[in-house]
Amino acid sequence: MSVEFRPISYDTEALAREMDAERLPEEFVETIRTGWWTTCLENLPAKERRRGKH
Repeated sequence: MSVEFRPISYDTEALAREMDAERLPEEFVETIRTGWWTTCLENLPAKERRRGKH
């Protein structure tokens, strides 16, 4: 079994604007804009939580 990562291009800013227009929570919009998942950090292993955003 092998895994192949394939990048998928899409207009993240357009999606974020649509999400803003739909009044979705800012945490979800921020995730689209930054690529950093800001919710449910308590589900990550402690080592990854300590790494933080960068």
